[in-house]
Amino acid sequence: DDRYNYSKEYLLTQIVTALGGRAAEEVAIGRITTGAENDLQRVTALARQMVTRWGMSEKIGTISFSERGSPFASGGETGAPSDYSETTAEAIDDEVDHIVSSCHARAVELLQTHRPTLDRIAQELRRNEVIDSNQLQEIMRETGAVIASPQSLPQGVPQVITPPVGTSPLRPEVE
Repeated sequence: DDRYNYSKEYLLTQIVTALGGRAAEEVAIGRITTGAENDLQRVTALARQMVTRWGMSEKIGTISFSERGSPFASGGETGAPSDYSETTAEAIDDEVDHIVSSCHARAVELLQTHRPTLDRIAQELRRNEVIDSNQLQEIMRETGAVIASPQSLPQGVPQVITPPVGTSPLRPEVE
């Protein structure tokens, strides 16, 4: 991607999108799995950067903090960096949690609102295992979902949606 400057709204939308799989599990099958591990790591890291690097937190303010270091790197015992206190670290953690939790709630809300679309996508994935962007747009038209203008993907990235190997979008995994 050639973009280097992202708005707060864009980043929040990226977090909502990344949490869509976890939210779909909750909405469609009523339970969560370990499948969202990487998504959770990515959204937590992004939310932390929003708060600590880019000053995108009203609670913390427009300030940039260094990353928390290892106690072994500095020779100290606590691992806390010199530029902020444990109280500030807790406030940062609270704000990161707030961002991720709010975006998760938004993802759940969107999927509940557009449940017919979610069910239709899941049905198509069960049948064909792959959905391309044209099929997705057709499903959205059929179910009355609003189609936003697509963001351009970097060159070489296929516009295909597939479920994780060995999983079903709506049916619980075999235990």
